[in-house]
Amino acid sequence: MKNRTELTTSHNVAKRTGMKYKKVALTTRQARATQNLGNGFSRVVFDVTVPGNTYADFSFRHAQNKVIDCGWWIDRNLSQPAYPVSNYPLTNHEWIIVLRNLASNARNAQLHFLVKR
Repeated sequence: MKNRTELTTSHNVAKRTGMKYKKVALTTRQARATQNLGNGFSRVVFDVTVPGNTYADFSFRHAQNKVIDCGWWIDRNLSQPAYPVSNYPLTNHEWIIVLRNLASNARNAQLHFLVKR
């Protein structure tokens, strides 16, 4: 498993490049939707905002279930650049994704976490 050192590195890169760094902890109570996918799998969906010229560090921890994957979508994805800097499990129950929004404007995004009982 990776450790938070990588995220500290993202924070240092943000400082060097003049970009902002935003850290957000997500909980199941904040989820827009939780979808039962069957066989012990479910999808937890979050609506988030990624500010312009920012590295946005999102962490999702699920107390009971294992978080096994994360997907993402950001609006205006064909006309304005954005990409994940990091996307990995920190522990069996916590996932980290860092998105970099190179556009000057804030953008709406969705994060989709796949969890397994």
